Amino acid sequence: MIRFGVLGAAKISPNALVKPCADEDRAEIHCVAARDKERAGEFAAEHGIAVVHNNYSDVINDPAINAVYNPLPISMHHEWTIKALRAGKHVLCEKSFAANSREAKEMAAVAEEPDIDGSVPLSLSPGVPPRAGGCAIGNSGARTFRRRSLSHSNHRSE
Repeated sequence: MIRFGVLGAAKISPNALVKPCADEDRAEIHCVAARDKERAGEFAAEHGIAVVHNNYSDVINDPAINAVYNPLPISMHHEWTIKALRAGKHVLCEKSFAANSREAKEMAAVAEEPDIDGSVPLSLSPGVPPRAGGCAIGNSGARTFRRRSLSHSNHRSE
């Protein structure tokens, strides 16, 4: 089972993660946090998310999740993706993955550190409009994808 924590209440999240998780028995969204806790609460109520955390660190450190969805502004991808990886979580990061190549290389390097557990347990099916996409990373490094649906497998769609 993939149990996501969501960083932020971004407008892209319903189409990018909430709806695909609703269609997948082996994926769920457990928690969310946003800069404004009231907004996070409204987002959680609207989308049936059980837990609202006070901040992004609380999401990342929630023991009930094994993956983090990062739809934050690009300027925040580097910091929060690395924090999530170092907390032992898989990361599904919205596009654009990084602000520059240095940040992308650093995120991929952290994902390849020996103490970062497991490869990315996500397969995202191709066949959607060209604008949809993102990056999933685990200890095997970054993989880009085109998003349509979530499935729990060891196969990666590139």
